[in-house]
Amino acid sequence: MCWGVARLTGSDSGQKPSLFPPPTAKTTLFRSRYHVLHSRLLRNESFLTPTYSKATASAPTSSYRLTPISALLGRAGKSFLLFGMLGHSPAGTLSLYDPTGDITLDMAVAQPLPDANANWFCPGMFVIVDGVYEEDGRFTVFTVLSPPPERREASAEIYGHVDFLGTGITLDMSSASHGGQQGRTMRQLQAALTHVRWVAAAELTLDTPRTLQALRRLFAHYADDPPMLFVLAGNFSSIAIAPGDTSAIRGYKETFDALAALLADFPDICTRSTLLFVPGDNDPWASHFAGGSTTAFPRRSVPEVLLNRVKRVAKDVRCCSNPCRLGYFASEVVVCRDDVVARLQRSAIRFGKPAAADDMEIEGDGTPAPRPTAAASEDVALARKLVKTLLDQGQLSPFPVAKRPVLWDFAPHTLSLCPLPTAVSPAPAPASSAHGR
Repeated sequence: MCWGVARLTGSDSGQKPSLFPPPTAKTTLFRSRYHVLHSRLLRNESFLTPTYSKATASAPTSSYRLTPISALLGRAGKSFLLFGMLGHSPAGTLSLYDPTGDITLDMAVAQPLPDANANWFCPGMFVIVDGVYEEDGRFTVFTVLSPPPERREASAEIYGHVDFLGTGITLDMSSASHGGQQGRTMRQLQAALTHVRWVAAAELTLDTPRTLQALRRLFAHYADDPPMLFVLAGNFSSIAIAPGDTSAIRGYKETFDALAALLADFPDICTRSTLLFVPGDNDPWASHFAGGSTTAFPRRSVPEVLLNRVKRVAKDVRCCSNPCRLGYFASEVVVCRDDVVARLQRSAIRFGKPAAADDMEIEGDGTPAPRPTAAASEDVALARKLVKTLLDQGQLSPFPVAKRPVLWDFAPHTLSLCPLPTAVSPAPAPASSAHGR
């Protein structure tokens, strides 16, 4: 069985990343995101330029064509399809940016595709806009949509030879049509292990007695049949530790000692399960400098010195960054602890309601069709909207650095979702569980 944990490490460029990189690293951060999404977009069937003769081919002879912003000059009154990053100009207007320039957007009549409940659109995200270039230099937007994602199997045809996790397993081993004999063997072994469970719990404020009580109930539930992995995610402190408050940091360590005492009551879990600790924003080695404000992403792992007693009790304890990537056979699971939904809701662009006639489906006889009843609950619909937004953007934090600070040298490879992983775990609420194979 292949089991690996990817920590917060440097990029593959050969140059060691730094916490204090040069200013060019910030430009490279967004430029690399643009080129990754742009190349992925050009591989989509809808944007592939036909290579056959239009006169003789029976297949469709047209495709969508993206236009650079610099090519709009002198072409007022014409329709274009643009791809770039949403952002605010120094004047405060909403603009679109690409490597060739920027342009002010007029969103008065803009509508999202396929609908407003499909995904969020925020500054910092890369989008496709369809509209008309005006004589005054504005771009009137009619429709806005996210770049469609690329399936993991399709990415394996391009990047199949790359080992993204550093575990010796290339991307094509996760695809049924690639990977050779070794890939087929790994997939067969993974499918044969049907009784494999991963349990995730987040917002484990260990300084709160109710959290320890909930963890005791959770461990008692799995005491007789421990899962392979427990993902224990922060925040491990209910409040951010103030700078220079050594007594609070000492108390923070004591909460992990209390967790060790709790784990000692479940010897089977300590010997048969892996305990994975993922930090949150309130944990002191970052909040000590941030003073409770939003800390830079990605986050370093929990200092192992705080888990000395936990390591004495449990056999396999891992401290990982936030986010981190788990390799299980040919599968890749991304674990991320961040309140992405709240940040998306605060930053989302508001669109006007479409006309009543456009918002109604018409039957063949001309009568309005009845609206379908929503089968999914509100929570499920919100989760689907979050998943689609992140997968379309290929990024765990698709925000400007002013909204969500990131480490410029570490963000491109740690926050990227290109190629798509097998699964993304948002680290759910306390004492809840998520099972996976």
